[in-house]
Amino acid sequence: MFDCWEINGAKDAWVNSYLQLILNTAQPAHRLTGGSDDHSGLTIAHTYTEVRGAKNLAEFLQGVRAGKTIIESDSCTPHTLAWNVYSIGWQWLKEND
Repeated sequence: MFDCWEINGAKDAWVNSYLQLILNTAQPAHRLTGGSDDHSGLTIAHTYTEVRGAKNLAEFLQGVRAGKTIIESDSCTPHTLAWNVYSIGWQWLKEND
Protein backbone atom coordinates (compact mmCIF):
# COMPACT_ATOMS: atom_id res chain seq x y z
CA MET A 1 0.00 0.00 0.00
CA PHE A 2 2.88 2.41 0.81
CA ASP A 3 6.33 2.60 -0.72
CA CYS A 4 7.89 5.11 1.69
CA TRP A 5 8.22 4.38 5.41
CA GLU A 6 9.59 6.33 8.37
CA ILE A 7 12.22 5.20 10.82
CA ASN A 8 10.78 6.73 13.96
CA GLY A 9 13.14 8.25 16.51
CA ALA A 10 10.54 7.85 19.26
CA LYS A 11 10.70 4.07 18.89
CA ASP A 12 13.27 1.71 20.35
CA ALA A 13 16.03 0.66 17.93
CA TRP A 14 14.78 -2.94 17.79
CA VAL A 15 11.32 -1.76 16.63
CA ASN A 16 12.91 0.11 13.73
CA SER A 17 15.19 -2.83 12.89
CA TYR A 18 12.18 -5.17 12.74
CA LEU A 19 10.34 -2.69 10.53
CA GLN A 20 13.31 -2.71 8.14
CA LEU A 21 13.47 -6.53 8.21
CA ILE A 22 9.75 -6.82 7.43
CA LEU A 23 9.99 -4.23 4.66
CA ASN A 24 13.06 -5.87 3.11
CA THR A 25 11.14 -9.16 2.99
CA ALA A 26 7.69 -7.96 1.97
CA GLN A 27 8.49 -4.91 -0.15
CA PRO A 28 12.12 -4.82 -1.32
CA ALA A 29 11.59 -1.64 -3.38
CA HIS A 30 10.58 0.49 -0.38
CA ARG A 31 12.05 3.88 0.50
CA LEU A 32 12.85 5.19 3.98
CA THR A 33 12.84 8.51 5.74
CA GLY A 34 13.74 9.24 9.34
CA GLY A 35 12.12 11.59 11.80
CA SER A 36 12.52 12.32 15.49
CA ASP A 37 8.77 12.32 16.25
CA ASP A 38 9.64 14.88 18.92
CA HIS A 39 6.66 16.42 20.69
CA SER A 40 8.55 17.64 23.74
CA GLY A 41 11.28 19.80 22.23
CA LEU A 42 13.93 17.59 23.86
CA THR A 43 14.95 15.23 21.06
CA ILE A 44 14.71 17.40 17.97
CA ALA A 45 16.64 15.85 15.07
CA HIS A 46 17.88 12.84 17.04
CA THR A 47 16.62 10.92 14.00
CA TYR A 48 16.70 12.54 10.58
CA THR A 49 16.86 11.94 6.83
CA GLU A 50 19.90 12.84 4.77
CA VAL A 51 20.36 12.85 0.99
CA ARG A 52 24.06 13.26 0.30
CA GLY A 53 24.86 15.87 -2.30
CA ALA A 54 21.43 17.53 -2.21
CA LYS A 55 21.94 21.28 -2.38
CA ASN A 56 18.32 22.40 -2.07
CA LEU A 57 14.84 21.16 -1.24
CA ALA A 58 14.08 20.01 -4.80
CA GLU A 59 17.24 17.87 -4.91
CA PHE A 60 16.49 16.50 -1.44
CA LEU A 61 12.96 15.46 -2.43
CA GLN A 62 14.26 13.96 -5.68
CA GLY A 63 16.72 11.90 -3.61
CA VAL A 64 13.91 10.72 -1.31
CA ARG A 65 11.81 9.68 -4.34
CA ALA A 66 14.83 7.84 -5.77
CA GLY A 67 15.45 6.00 -2.50
CA LYS A 68 18.85 7.63 -1.93
CA THR A 69 18.23 8.46 1.70
CA ILE A 70 20.53 7.88 4.62
CA ILE A 71 18.85 7.62 7.99
CA GLU A 72 20.75 8.79 11.04
CA SER A 73 19.16 7.76 14.32
CA ASP A 74 19.75 8.06 18.02
CA SER A 75 16.80 5.84 18.89
CA CYS A 76 14.57 6.26 21.88
CA THR A 77 14.89 4.24 25.06
CA PRO A 78 12.33 3.86 27.85
CA HIS A 79 14.26 6.57 29.71
CA THR A 80 14.00 8.94 26.73
CA LEU A 81 10.30 8.23 26.36
CA ALA A 82 9.67 8.95 30.06
CA TRP A 83 11.72 12.15 29.80
CA ASN A 84 9.59 13.29 26.83
CA VAL A 85 6.27 12.43 28.52
CA TYR A 86 7.23 14.29 31.71
CA SER A 87 8.40 17.26 29.65
CA ILE A 88 5.11 17.45 27.76
CA GLY A 89 3.21 17.25 31.06
CA TRP A 90 5.40 19.97 32.60
CA GLN A 91 4.90 22.23 29.58
CA TRP A 92 1.13 21.70 29.78
CA LEU A 93 1.10 22.49 33.52
CA LYS A 94 3.06 25.71 32.98
CA GLU A 95 0.68 26.86 30.25
CA ASN A 96 -2.48 25.90 32.16
CA ASP A 97 -1.58 27.03 35.65
